[in-house]
Amino acid sequence: MQACTLTGVDEWTDFERMGRLSQRYPFVEWGVLYSPGRQGQENRYPVMSGPRWAHLRASRRCRLALHVCGVGVSEVIGASPYWLETWLSGIGRVQLNLRGDRFAAADVVAAVRKLRAADPARRVIVQLNSVNRELCEELNGVTGLEMLWDGSGGRGVLAKSWAQWGDPAHASVSQSPWGYAGGLGPKNLSEELPKIIKAAGGRPFWIDMEQNLRNEEDCFDLARAEAVLDQVYEITAAA
Repeated sequence: MQACTLTGVDEWTDFERMGRLSQRYPFVEWGVLYSPGRQGQENRYPVMSGPRWAHLRASRRCRLALHVCGVGVSEVIGASPYWLETWLSGIGRVQLNLRGDRFAAADVVAAVRKLRAADPARRVIVQLNSVNRELCEELNGVTGLEMLWDGSGGRGVLAKSWAQWGDPAHASVSQSPWGYAGGLGPKNLSEELPKIIKAAGGRPFWIDMEQNLRNEEDCFDLARAEAVLDQVYEITAAA
């Protein structure tokens, strides 16, 4: 498995504990949500400033991904390469949570190239669902681009089934790496991850989850995150 992305790290998250979990589970990637209009207004959209965040990014102890939402997508697509590289210091993958009916494939390709200009190892993710299917077909095989199957569009609804690698119905999006999301969490991962492993058919993949990692106060819950990582380790070791 390529990675287990745990999304929603916020202002209350214990970064030291995150670092220890990253050492124990090298496959974990921590997702941070970014939206210009919601930053600092909602728990799951932190303001990534101050010495604590700067140390987290500079230390490179944790694999970090930035999930860009709302008008932030247009901000990124229109940004200069220099601004992007400064802004993305310490960030690995970047997920653009966009709607395929609002962005042209050429603009997304240009954004992918800018995001990877200073770091060719960086990857860019777009969601693959019914709204984005046509766009994803146009982007199929673009260097540095990966696709996340998430039929719920980030709403945390459990998928009824997982896209099968090798299914002729998905041939038009089969040249890009795939990830899987949609309602995953500590209560159902032991049942769903083996299904995903089977669906991936031996191909590298990652999983992503967000909603089921938050507690009753809408804070990112590291206990739930650790429970997920324990399960991923056990299941993939046995697979």
